[in-house]
Amino acid sequence: MQRLILLCVLFGVWAGGPAWARIEERMIRAGQDVSVPVTVQGSGRRGTIVWIPTELGIARNERVAAARLAAMGYRVWLPDFYTAHFLPPLPSSMAQVPDNDLRAIFAVAQDGSTPLYLVASGSGAARTLASAPPNTRGAVLFFPDLLTGSPAAGDDPVYLPVAAQVRLPLAILQGDRSPWYWQIDTLKSHLEQGGAQVRVEILHGMRDRFFYREDALPAERELGAKLAALVDEAIRHLPKPNKVEK
Repeated sequence: MQRLILLCVLFGVWAGGPAWARIEERMIRAGQDVSVPVTVQGSGRRGTIVWIPTELGIARNERVAAARLAAMGYRVWLPDFYTAHFLPPLPSSMAQVPDNDLRAIFAVAQDGSTPLYLVASGSGAARTLASAPPNTRGAVLFFPDLLTGSPAAGDDPVYLPVAAQVRLPLAILQGDRSPWYWQIDTLKSHLEQGGAQVRVEILHGMRDRFFYREDALPAERELGAKLAALVDEAIRHLPKPNKVEK
């Protein structure tokens, strides 16, 4: 009985539970025959976060981080695109998610009452930036992949068109054990030339996908458990947007 009461407190399944604890499962219509299941939780007092899951689907650390961010006062949307399209948890599946799915989620989430922030990682970063609503307050990107492909040895990286089109404040969190760590200044410069405002934070000792790797090192598991704190700090220290000239 005590265990049941504890579970009720944690998940807010009774009407009087705290706002951050109550979890709402929603279905967002993204097409004629497609509805995307979304977990929504939190009051939104500090803003709304739409978290685009990893290329392997929703990671356990992402679910934990969403709950903790909700407890901090954010309203967090965590969509499950792969379930909506019956896709396997594979990197190649990300390319099969229609852009309209992301736009549909963003359109419903941005109710205008709170600032809208986006969170994404890896190859999902490009998809997220390309579909971001114009009133987005900023985006937090973990080890973003904005390249057209892996460049040959000695060749300069070639970035996707969206990298030159972003006008948002961005926080990039990049591990220094990533093969792209040495390109981070080039990426920052490329984004800024396109009009983005960029803040880079180096995660020492981290590899790409550190918070959902099966072979995660102890330090990676430790930092992966602090994902919510990383996102909260990144949001609080987002660059100020450029003033729009009249």
